[in-house]
Amino acid sequence: MKGRHLAILVAVLPLLGGACAGVSSDLNREVPAPRTLAVLPVRGTLSFSDRELVRRRLEAGLSAAQLAVVENRWVDRVLSARGWMADPAEFTMSGLDPAQVCKALGVDGIVIPEGFRTSAVNIVVFYREGLGGQVRMVNSDGKLYWSADYFAGRSGGLLVGMGQLFTAVREQFETNARVAFPLRLEDYATAVLATLPHPDATQLPPIKRPKIEKLAVTGVGPESTIPAGTRITVDVSASPSALVTIDLAPGISRLPTVEHQPGRYRGIFELPYPIDRGQLAVIARIRDRDGITGVPGGKS
Repeated sequence: MKGRHLAILVAVLPLLGGACAGVSSDLNREVPAPRTLAVLPVRGTLSFSDRELVRRRLEAGLSAAQLAVVENRWVDRVLSARGWMADPAEFTMSGLDPAQVCKALGVDGIVIPEGFRTSAVNIVVFYREGLGGQVRMVNSDGKLYWSADYFAGRSGGLLVGMGQLFTAVREQFETNARVAFPLRLEDYATAVLATLPHPDATQLPPIKRPKIEKLAVTGVGPESTIPAGTRITVDVSASPSALVTIDLAPGISRLPTVEHQPGRYRGIFELPYPIDRGQLAVIARIRDRDGITGVPGGKS
């Protein structure tokens, strides 16, 4: 039995090797470094939820590197409004001009993550699992500034002398594979982002918080009880290119608005149920594309 296990170990050693290969990266110093970035939806064979985890981790890592990164949900909103993304799970840059995308998003660079996949080898009690993919950073002229390709993996094995243990070990492997993804993602992001030069923090522009300038409410009559179905219109003047939501009353909150002109937002809402007039407390909340919040504005 021991001879058989030794033979298996020898056979799988080539599979277990190479799990810790270094990052392959390229930096074009002749291209100006983008200072404001948008991370586009991730392409690859991962599930959509796992791709979103990769995207959020890249967004957070780039922000931690002192780069100005617009929020992913803002990016999705613009891509959808332009007709470039009908389904986030199916988004592709194929046929799109990077310069046009940058202009629409108001950034000078885009991050394109693609080819993301997981790999797992499980032969008896020997395993190798990992996460790989490529990230490209393209400036508003469509020129490649930086790229990195990496496979973050781990391998190992166990020799056992009793066949009864095979099932238990295999079940443990499957459990480990399910929980390993966040660990491999952290390994991947840490290694890849370490190859990207960080800007000088002293040259970063000061933070400017978005502002609510004015709020107007129409459609509410003099009744002490506002009936269900009442259509309430809220117009907000505020900093442009932001996300503005409206609270009407307790339990009726975070309602979306549409920026129909730069800095002019409107939301039209129907009350789902009657409320006392004293409960009506309209509040506008604002959050800019960088995730910076402003002071809410209100009107009773």
